[in-house]
This record gives sequence, structure tokens and C-alpha cells, in this order.
Amino acid sequence: MRAFFSIHINENAAEHILNALPKNQEVLWYPRQNLHITLQFVGEVMANEMLKLFKIGEDAAQKISAFLLQPSKIIFTEDRIRLTIEPHPNLIKLHDLIAEALKSENLGKLDENLYTPHITLGRVSKTSRDLPEIQPDFKNYEIPVNSFGIFLSEQGANNMGLYTLFKEFKLSWF
Repeated sequence: MRAFFSIHINENAAEHILNALPKNQEVLWYPRQNLHITLQFVGEVMANEMLKLFKIGEDAAQKISAFLLQPSKIIFTEDRIRLTIEPHPNLIKLHDLIAEALKSENLGKLDENLYTPHITLGRVSKTSRDLPEIQPDFKNYEIPVNSFGIFLSEQGANNMGLYTLFKEFKLSWF
């Protein structure tokens, strides 16, 4: 099983984001149920390792309170269109807690690059790099975060991932 920790974007926030984007035939926009902010990719895990992932998630959830995220700007990376997210202190702490716990358990493929939170919105073909600039105004919009989860990933149609919530962790309200 391929697993990752992420914040799933709730239906209302996903609709708001997707409705602000232009309808362009050269962009394969992701469905709202695929919108998420990856906290930490784990990779292939065995069934017996899932209990360790549950413990990591539960421990992290107890140390972080719910928060609001501010979308920033649209960027193009390789063949992906991404919405960058302002690095809220609770988001960074949640990422770091999970990354440190995975490292101490020797689980996952830890990314040594600087964590840059984002939501991948869609893909463009390699021939359509001359798209007009896309910069919806999200200044007065915030994404509520009151949980995160372990998601399982499998390949779907059009190389589009299918993500299934395996375990959700509620954040505290303190």
C-alpha cells in the first residue's frame, strides 16, 4: 500500500478554489475529492506498519490545535499547477512532528527539501506551457483545518491518483 499523511481540503473549500479557476481545455483539473495538502509522503507500507502510522498521527494530533490556512498564489511546477499555501506555524509544526516520528521509526521516504505546502490543482500537457497567467484572488479566503489523515494512494484513470482516507485524526480546539 502507498500511504501519505495529508490535510484533505473539505468540499466547500475545494469548490471555492476550483470555481475560481478558468475553464481551460489544455488543463486537466483535478476533481475536488483529490485536493489535499501533503504533510508527509510515506510510500509503500506493510499492513503491520500501519499501527505505527496510527500512533504517529494520534500523537501529532494531540499537540496541534485547529487552524486556518491562507492560499497564496498559483505556480507551475513541471507539468503541475499548484496553489501555494502560506506556511502557518501549526501546519509547519504538524509536518515536522510527523516527519520526525517517521524518521525515528525508520518509516517512509523522507524529503530533505524545505517543506513548501501547496495544493496540486491540475496537470498541463508538455506542449501547453504557454497558458495565460492564472492568479485568482484568495486574499480574503481561508481554508479551515480541523483534521488530517493517512491516505492510501492507487493509480486511477489518466494517471490520476485515487486517494482513500484510511484513518482521520481530529485536531484539538485549545
